Amino acid sequence: MHTMTTEMPKELNEQQHRESLLNQLNTKSLEFSDPHCKLLEDMKKLLKSGEVTYNINESGISNRVSEVSSSIIKKDFCNMLQQSTLTSDFIVPISKMIADNENILSISSIGKDGVYNLMDCITAKVTDLIDKHGCYEDFKDFLGMFVKYKNEAGQKSSIGSGEWASIIFDPIYSASPDGKPDLQNTTTGEFIEVKGRASRLEGTQGYLSPLPGGNYLYDEIEKITGINFGADDLNYFNPNGTGFSNLNAVIAEYSIEKDVMAKLLTDTFLMIWEQFDRDLMYSLISSSFDDLGYVCIQAFKRNLAWAQFDYYQKLKGFSSVHFFNEDTLSFAKISDPDSFVENLHKFKYDLSISFKVAGRNKTSQFTVR
Repeated sequence: MHTMTTEMPKELNEQQHRESLLNQLNTKSLEFSDPHCKLLEDMKKLLKSGEVTYNINESGISNRVSEVSSSIIKKDFCNMLQQSTLTSDFIVPISKMIADNENILSISSIGKDGVYNLMDCITAKVTDLIDKHGCYEDFKDFLGMFVKYKNEAGQKSSIGSGEWASIIFDPIYSASPDGKPDLQNTTTGEFIEVKGRASRLEGTQGYLSPLPGGNYLYDEIEKITGINFGADDLNYFNPNGTGFSNLNAVIAEYSIEKDVMAKLLTDTFLMIWEQFDRDLMYSLISSSFDDLGYVCIQAFKRNLAWAQFDYYQKLKGFSSVHFFNEDTLSFAKISDPDSFVENLHKFKYDLSISFKVAGRNKTSQFTVR
């Protein structure tokens, strides 16, 4: 009959004891029949699960988030790892890297603005582990699941949409204090705003309900045409393809001059984005008209995207926005409005501003493809 000593020697700590038991199990498994081997394998898996938990609990995550968030994310992260299709032989060294504050993803080292794939941001050490265990698709699935993870506890009302993935997989990032953008680069001190799929570039300050602005536009056009085009449909002049087609038809029928319409649209948007510079807004909107005096939807979309990023950045004070898409694992780093417009074709862009809904839809929705 085989016996195994499980009493922990006083000179061994918890981690050393676990490793000792694993070594004993690896030795004994060669001597047992198949049923016993399965039992030993289950025991080894349980011990490795404990090692993962130990590594995560010993990591520097607590230094990068609040105490409440730290306890929640450590528990949830361990559970997600264990429930994934990744093997314990892969999970254990990954958890050890996290315990040692090593990079899993090299997000912070990306210098140039653009769109990337997170699987291309994996560090060389992790790539070697993936190749060794043949778990590329399994890790990809886990990464997508974790990028969209969020919890409602801690310093902020909600931490998610790529924030946790940044904090855990790239230890240069930490959660920012209340009132600041989402993340802080602890090396440079720069702040980063994080956005997930279908996100809006807006905050709680500096934005008003679009409903009064829409009512103003309909009232002013009624003074020119004698018709309230919003009487039956407040979305009639929404800033989108259909809305601008309707607006251009009115411009043509009533010969409304470009400067007049540009001023009306400027005043309308200033009633939504109350701190936006008036001269800059007028310049952006007036340059969205073609030579015949009609609104060019493509030019307007580019200018509106530029305006939204510029305004949001000035209000929030971040150095860049990181966009995440958990479905495609696309990641975009954008530092300024010019770069945003330059990469706009790599985003799904829904203008999405509605003059009909009070208090919502103040800005557009963007998803990195």
